[in-house]
Amino acid sequence: MRDSQVTDTVTVTLASYSLTTRALTVNAVSSDQAGTPSLVASGSPLEPLGTLTAGVLTVPLAAPPHQVNVTSSAGGTGNRLLDLVP
Repeated sequence: MRDSQVTDTVTVTLASYSLTTRALTVNAVSSDQAGTPSLVASGSPLEPLGTLTAGVLTVPLAAPPHQVNVTSSAGGTGNRLLDLVP
């Protein structure tokens, strides 16, 4: 029997950019019920956005990314296309 790395599943429930406030909001959750993995959002591998606190990140941005990727310290990833809101 081989040992395999178990990763969690990350679900990005919201990725929106307010055109009025120029703020990006990201909500995400991890399927890891045993631990509390940290979740980090990025617009691309070269565009870090920040670490989510209690599953939420709100950051000011001059221009929005096309999509948001969220990576868990437990190995899971999730992404979502950005919604633009007035």
